[in-house]
Amino acid sequence: MNYIFAFFILAFCTMSFGITEHEAVLIAVDKNPSLKIEKISLQKDSLQFQSVKSDAGFQVLVAGTNLVELHPATQTSYTSAAGKVESTEKTLETAITGTISRQIPGGGSLSASLSGNSDKNFDSSDAAYTTTARVALSQPLLKNAWGNSNVDYAIKVGRITLSLSAEQFRQKVLDIVSNVRTAYWDWVLAAQTAAIRSTELAYAANQLDMQRNRFRVGEGTEMDTLSAALEHLRAQENLMNAEYEERSSRESLLLELNAGPLQLQTAEEPEIRLDPIPNTDSLFAIARENSSQLRVLDLTQNSLMLQYKKETNSLLPEVNIETGLNNTTYGTSFFKDDNATSARENIFDPYIGIRFSYDVLARKRRHARASASLSLASNDIDREQEIKQLQIDIRNFIDAWHQDSTKMIIRTAEVAIADKGYLQATEGFKLGTIDNLSLIKAKNDLITARLNLLTSRINLKKLEIAVDKATGNTLRRFNIATQ
Repeated sequence: MNYIFAFFILAFCTMSFGITEHEAVLIAVDKNPSLKIEKISLQKDSLQFQSVKSDAGFQVLVAGTNLVELHPATQTSYTSAAGKVESTEKTLETAITGTISRQIPGGGSLSASLSGNSDKNFDSSDAAYTTTARVALSQPLLKNAWGNSNVDYAIKVGRITLSLSAEQFRQKVLDIVSNVRTAYWDWVLAAQTAAIRSTELAYAANQLDMQRNRFRVGEGTEMDTLSAALEHLRAQENLMNAEYEERSSRESLLLELNAGPLQLQTAEEPEIRLDPIPNTDSLFAIARENSSQLRVLDLTQNSLMLQYKKETNSLLPEVNIETGLNNTTYGTSFFKDDNATSARENIFDPYIGIRFSYDVLARKRRHARASASLSLASNDIDREQEIKQLQIDIRNFIDAWHQDSTKMIIRTAEVAIADKGYLQATEGFKLGTIDNLSLIKAKNDLITARLNLLTSRINLKKLEIAVDKATGNTLRRFNIATQ
């Protein structure tokens, strides 16, 4: 099926508005508090993701265990052949360690550290220094290995969480813009209805004047005059109700705009253009790609699959290969001798080993994997149902578009016929060839035809709003960025 219509020009001849649909949308996007909260939430999620990613970077730690420890009076006593010997010493101990570590791809970790300890005796002026340099590499081979490491898993989940937050923000924008557009056209409908009802009152007043004049000259009956007066009262009531609806819809629009007191003035807006609508398959493909609900379900599917793989991996044995090098120096100074006779000892100690552990029962992990599997199945069902519902919605959109478009063509013709009929009835009434009831019917037919045409126009516009929301065209139409 090719495009059904290139576009419709929907002309509003009697009234237009100082605030356009586009201006209303921009005000709402700028002022809506819910949108501001969603923006803050998205920024927080972005910072949280950056925090998770930083776990895979370099970690630099400087620490001291009892960095400075003073022992002002350490008493020592022992008994020997010469008798009991007691001594009191004043010592100062210091310890400091610097470590650089980094998570490496595959779940391993690489670290390097340098530590120094000193022990100084103030009474004897003796001092002992220990310096230790370490380089270590740890690499899991099964559990928590490769893409299933805790850091890699956290980054993948964090990336999906950030995407979900961005999609929720996008959906919030779509909801707000669509609600504002709907409120705007509800106001247009109410204002246009009030304008038509005002015309109806003018017609009724004119008919009442003509009927009274006819009654005065003896060409009309009292019953016809009463009928015209009753019709005039009904027109007044219709206008009063329409003006109330206009005020109510205007307040609803202002509430959606959240812009405070804003005067909506009449202005020039001669037409409304409806974009062409593609065929069912094309529209469904666009909607399938842009559906926020399906995007959320797809992202949720990815997250659940990661969780399932992680839980499956957690059932494997923990086999880690560990290798490294320790170099320890003992002496009377750090790193180098103060003099040639000072005592010094150096220990060079490379090592390699394998660490193994296995939770044979792993009941908790097995239950967690089973739960993740069920969540995956449930999400699959939700996705299938959402796709089916989207297909139904698209078919309904196309059907409604055809129906409302046809109605608008018919009702445009009805207005033309009713307008001509009312003019002829008015002339006939003046000439006395048409009675009062026939003129009332012609007037009511014209007002009804105009109201029906107005309703068809607004219904088509609201259908466009629904299609825009389903296909994501709302953001493109108003050039709104959600990233």
